[in-house]
Amino acid sequence: MTPTAPPDASTDVRFAGAARLLESPTALERIAGALVLGALGDEHPSTRQACARLLCAYLRTVPDDWDAETLTMPRAESNVRDEITAVIARRLRLDTGNPWLAAHVDFARAILGANVDLSRCVLTDACTFDNAVFTGTATFE
Repeated sequence: MTPTAPPDASTDVRFAGAARLLESPTALERIAGALVLGALGDEHPSTRQACARLLCAYLRTVPDDWDAETLTMPRAESNVRDEITAVIARRLRLDTGNPWLAAHVDFARAILGANVDLSRCVLTDACTFDNAVFTGTATFE
């Protein structure tokens, strides 16, 4: 499949499968779902908006065992959120050769993991962080 291949029924099946993986009770499967969405957006640019929205929507969900007072969550969930952020970040860097547009990304109300690395990402005014919660270190250099 080429990076510019048009979406087809198998694309829809992969998207739906990735969405189901994001709902999995295991962290590894949720990470796999995020990786599938990143790859799908790379292969089919017309799906990038939907892939980015789904990834960001996951980051807006309140984690199980979330402590809003201490801004903590289980380590496995923090790792999932870090990986989702990394999937997005890798696609917002110009050196990827096939960058996504920052306009596809909305971190508003996201609850981010302990290690957010958005260094070298191209972020525009359309990429918002309104009311986002950072639970650890965030790098924007």
